[in-house]
This record gives sequence, C-alpha cells and structure tokens, in this order.
Amino acid sequence: MFYEIQCFYHRDVYFVYSEENEVPHVQAIKGNVKENGIYVYRVDKIDKKIGFYDILPTIGPFLVSKGFADTFSHLISNDIKLFKAVIVDNEGNSNNDFYMMIILNHLSCMDDIKSVVEEKVFRDGSKSIRIKKLSINADKTDNKSVFLVKEKTSYSIVNEDFKNRGNKLNGLNFLKIS
Repeated sequence: MFYEIQCFYHRDVYFVYSEENEVPHVQAIKGNVKENGIYVYRVDKIDKKIGFYDILPTIGPFLVSKGFADTFSHLISNDIKLFKAVIVDNEGNSNNDFYMMIILNHLSCMDDIKSVVEEKVFRDGSKSIRIKKLSINADKTDNKSVFLVKEKTSYSIVNEDFKNRGNKLNGLNFLKIS
C-alpha cells in the first residue's frame, strides 16, 4: 500500500522556498543543492504554534522538525537528506528549528494502465501532465520507503512502514493511493 504525503497547519499558509536562495526550488527538489547551504523560506508571520509541528506545508522542498528527523533517521543519506533552513517572516522574525528535506529517490513507477492522466500541450510544444488518479506499480519502487514520482515530482509517496512511523507526527496526513 502507498500513500501521498499531505501537510497541514492550523491556518491557511504555505512556507515558501525563497527566490533569494542560490539554488532555484526546481533544482532543489531534484537534489541539486549545496551541502553546507542554509536555505531560506518565507512566510507572512511566524506564530507560536510552529513548534508543535513536525512538517510544514511548503512551496518547494518540505520543512521538517528534529522530531521528524529522529523518527526517520534510518532513511537519512540513502533516501532523504536534511539541510539547515531558516524561516523568515514579513516582520524579520526568524526560526531555525526546521530542516529542508530532499527526497533522493525519483522513481518512474506510475502504473500507466491504472492511472488516469491528462496531457496538455502548450503553444511552444512543451508538455505537462495532470494526474487525475495516481496508481503506483509496486514492482518499480525498489522497496523504497519514500520517493517522488518521476513523472510528476509534486507527488511525494511513502510506503506502509513510513506511514505507520509518521502517524504520530504533527502536521502530517497520508492519502491512500493504489
């Protein structure tokens, strides 16, 4: 069984990977980051509830807590990498308690028969896909606990073991997929 990672926060907000970072967020998601970098995220306001969360909703790579890192320490280096991050709000307040998490596994594992996909072709000839229903071909996952779907890297997928470990963390939900 596989699940999509979904993050939530007590208010409607995203923590945004900042354009001031040297590495664009598209490259960061692919793992093209500087090992000793500190990565900046922006948010309108850092509130007192931030410390209660183990993962934050982001535009860009996930932000995770030390508790998340401890829970999934067995995956660090092989499946995920963590980098120092700083969250800065509009008033200049900052929080250094989270890590930027890069998922290292990018797998071509979408089940082409069971998935429902819509392809859009733009005027310039470039293409984009919209996945209406995602199905994973388990034979193509190499038994990885966490991975991005190569066909559409906005899908962060985990297995049953990851879900069971992550169920006790705050800010994290799992959407069952086939």
